[in-house]
Amino acid sequence: MRKTARPEVFSATYEDGAHNAEALFVVGGDIFVVTKDRVGGLYRSARPLSDRRELTLERIGQLGLELVTDAEASLDEASIVVRTSKAVIVYRTADVLRGGTVPYELHIPIGGLKEPQGEGVALDVNGMLFLVSEGRPWNRAARFISLRCSLP
Repeated sequence: MRKTARPEVFSATYEDGAHNAEALFVVGGDIFVVTKDRVGGLYRSARPLSDRRELTLERIGQLGLELVTDAEASLDEASIVVRTSKAVIVYRTADVLRGGTVPYELHIPIGGLKEPQGEGVALDVNGMLFLVSEGRPWNRAARFISLRCSLP
């Protein structure tokens, strides 16, 4: 039987007050959070170097997206993929790291997929994009969708 390491637990606060967020990704050891609001606020925190286990999320920009539900960095950390209920948006990591109003590289509309409640997004090393949605009480079925993409 395999054992897992004891988890590290951190307390995080936003420098400018509380926000609703569901999307988190990691690039180069830094933690990024995208808020679930009308602008997709982009926050960054370096992993704490002390044993205090406290993170302060500093606002570095915005993505201009409403209702972000998930985000992920590609394995090579060259791209960031962000999901809303209507689209999947791909950004160059270098643009995200610069902050400000971040331009996107690729916009993939997904509204036509008619997911019950789209939530998650993931990438694999071969350019496959995976989407997952929540089920509904009356049908209990969630959707798992895969799309082949050519990432910039």
